[in-house]
Amino acid sequence: MLCCSFFKMGKSYNYYICNPSTRQFLMLPLPNAKGCDESTTILGVYLAFDPSKSPHYQVVCVRNCSSSSAAAAANDHYQIEIYSSETLSWRLSGSPFNAPIDMVFYNGVVWNGTIHWISPTAASLCFDIVHEQLGEMPSLPSNEKWSKRRLRYFGESGGHLHLIEIYGSGTTQFQVFEMKKDYSSWIPKYQVDLTTIVKAFP
Repeated sequence: MLCCSFFKMGKSYNYYICNPSTRQFLMLPLPNAKGCDESTTILGVYLAFDPSKSPHYQVVCVRNCSSSSAAAAANDHYQIEIYSSETLSWRLSGSPFNAPIDMVFYNGVVWNGTIHWISPTAASLCFDIVHEQLGEMPSLPSNEKWSKRRLRYFGESGGHLHLIEIYGSGTTQFQVFEMKKDYSSWIPKYQVDLTTIVKAFP
């Protein structure tokens, strides 16, 4: 398990790898991206571990990577770092990259060996952990009826990647999308209206 300490004002989070069966834990050293200033912030941390392939685990960290250069200041730059239990150290993965300002890095979903991040307004991203490749995910079907997307769930279920979007004036109507295995598109899987149930059981 990957665990995180409680937030304390003025202090950084600490991250731990815990094994509940042996009651052993290890506090991870904080990543230190080269070329980034001291004001960088950790935005998301994920554990990648498949005991059928290797006894070693990896921890993937995404952090913002501020730069003092005028050209870079116009964009938001992010950096991926990977911790290996085999080397007990962090290393950079790829170069700094740009992403939409509303990319939800703290709520990434690991599915099929890949971490997925959703942006409500722009292209969403995914990171192949094995090949260390960053890519884009297909956009959701057009939502011309509603001016702003309201995404309420993003996760893995039954071996599939799902996303739930609320529509209508309240929160009782929603649509469930499922990602195709080949990443070609999101499939509108279910359209749900719980209005009658809410009226019957207020």
